[in-house]
Amino acid sequence: MNRGKVPPSLLYEDQTMNLFEEAFRRKRPDPERLSGFGFVRSEDGWRYEEDLPGGSFRAVVTVSDDGTVSYRLYDLEFEEEYTQAYASAFMGSHIRDIRGKGLAVAQRIAEKCFDDVSFIFPQTNAMDLWIRSTFRDVPDHPFSDYPSYTSYRYPSNRKWYALVMDIPRHSLEGEKKDDETVVEVVNVRIDPSRKEDLLKDAGIYPAYHMNKDSWVSVLLDGSVSDRLLHELVTFSRRSVAGNASGTVTGAGIWIVPSNPRMYDIVGAFERSDEISWKQSSDIHVGDTIYMYVGAPVSAVKYRCTVTRTDIPYSFRDGSFSIKRLMRIRKEETYPDSLLPFSKLPELGIRAVRGPRHVTKEFLDFLSDR
Repeated sequence: MNRGKVPPSLLYEDQTMNLFEEAFRRKRPDPERLSGFGFVRSEDGWRYEEDLPGGSFRAVVTVSDDGTVSYRLYDLEFEEEYTQAYASAFMGSHIRDIRGKGLAVAQRIAEKCFDDVSFIFPQTNAMDLWIRSTFRDVPDHPFSDYPSYTSYRYPSNRKWYALVMDIPRHSLEGEKKDDETVVEVVNVRIDPSRKEDLLKDAGIYPAYHMNKDSWVSVLLDGSVSDRLLHELVTFSRRSVAGNASGTVTGAGIWIVPSNPRMYDIVGAFERSDEISWKQSSDIHVGDTIYMYVGAPVSAVKYRCTVTRTDIPYSFRDGSFSIKRLMRIRKEETYPDSLLPFSKLPELGIRAVRGPRHVTKEFLDFLSDR
């Protein structure tokens, strides 16, 4: 085969390229197994070639570093891509024979070199793991007609706060109407006062098939940072729990003060990303905490996630006492100059004497960084 030859444009693209690539959907490649199978490392991924039985056709499979699979069949005699095999509309006996042999190669590679995962996109799978580990919420599939749709629900009232869907990209408002690419999105509930600003961000759209005033669809292809995605999911979860005020953007998102003279939190976070902290009665697993560190730092220095609450503890020193602890995990560290005490009044925060909700101005400032 002439490897310098540019494959022709696919005929009948609308009839799908996925007869072979479907074998790799919801699967994650294992680089060690790819190498053991015979894939050769390239500049941006892995490549494998195998001649089909009979020797007249060759399968070429590439796996990019982000897990995207490309599967092509080539006719060696004519040195061109055998596009007819990709579309189910072609049903001649010769085409069916070649298609079957090609599918056998795809299925063998998928079985030997890939692990099953719940979702198509890496960010979706990462979000699923984060929700499970942070909230201990197990997803379900609410629609029998759409078994891949996945919902995450608040435990006590079973209301969903996140709905993952795989849909054609053209279903998202503003996208090209002929773009049939399948993408994954998650619908989350938002504070309506933030909708206009959020929709300016790449990867955030008016909600697909849900109330567009209080929900948005977030594209899960990496367009939206994990930090913002986790923030949106956390807020959505608290909103459906019935505890979030419609006027408080930061429900479930707190600023908590720390006094370095009483506890060296900077040193603690240098030793470990997860520490124990005194629990406020209103803080729950999954909440976000922005930790304000007092003098000499005098700035918001950390963004943390609450991973566990209601840990029994007994401590008293004069008027200061601790009855319960929570565990908080450091997600991000800020330079002292980003959010010093002098900046906070501009963001609607005039004092940090105890746990308090953040403001819309505070969140907007961080989202613009």
